[in-house]
Amino acid sequence: MGNLWFEGPEWLSSPDKWSQQPEVAGTSETARETVKPKLEKQLFAKEEEQNETTDPLLHNKLATLIVRHVHEQTLHGGVSATLCCMRENFWTPKLRSLTKKVIHNCTICRRYRKKPLTTSYTSDSLLPVFRTELSDPFAVTGVDFAGPMYYKIKQSTTAKAYVALFTCATTRAVHLKLCRDLTATEFQRALKEFVARRPCPQTMASDNGKTFLTTGRWLHWEH
Repeated sequence: MGNLWFEGPEWLSSPDKWSQQPEVAGTSETARETVKPKLEKQLFAKEEEQNETTDPLLHNKLATLIVRHVHEQTLHGGVSATLCCMRENFWTPKLRSLTKKVIHNCTICRRYRKKPLTTSYTSDSLLPVFRTELSDPFAVTGVDFAGPMYYKIKQSTTAKAYVALFTCATTRAVHLKLCRDLTATEFQRALKEFVARRPCPQTMASDNGKTFLTTGRWLHWEH
């Protein structure tokens, strides 16, 4: 029993006792070459059918257009709905990230996705009183600088210039004066020319720029 376990039956060690495979009629080389394509066709038929319905998309621009079309066909459905419809007929790498990008850039979806403004109005967020009361033109004036703008002095020399904007708080009319720099002296010259052309403002509003602060102290000293 021990020899049978390790060495097996006696007929395995003598090839003469092995059973011979009967020769089957029609198994020549020609017949085998004829049967081989038929077997391959049957084996790979399922894969070929799958390839007919699932076409790879290699171009990102084409894939983006198709995802956008499918997204519209699903009545602007979400990512999951668009992915399901896409995978029925197409395949492309990184399809989920591409679908999210297309839906994020969809104008209609972004319009309905945005939430209404719920900002609570406080005393700091309301307009100043002088912006809401009716007054004469330029009675309440806001002032600021725009620029710099570059101009040419000589053929190879350029310099900077700025524009002083005087805006009416009620009519929103604008008065412009050209300034060579941002110094208080230059702004005071522009302010004198503005007052000579327009009514003298009762209130002026500006930021905390050094030019405006210096001019404010100068007006207090003058008056």
